[in-house]
Amino acid sequence: MNGTFEKEVMRELKSLKGEIDYIKEFLEDTHLTPVEKRFVDSKIKKIKSGDTSDFIPWKKAKKKLG
Repeated sequence: MNGTFEKEVMRELKSLKGEIDYIKEFLEDTHLTPVEKRFVDSKIKKIKSGDTSDFIPWKKAKKKLG
């Protein structure tokens, strides 16, 4: 490998590491309260069971948004 390619790869790796660190910090700062967690879990369970009653058709959503 030539030096330029290696430098470019190292620069990209450093950039990716920075992005990963940022995402990890963001996730650590994002904690749900027990009530929020139960709500999210109930919605996930509902969706996994095939119940999509909480969703509205795209055309209707687009119309509401303007």
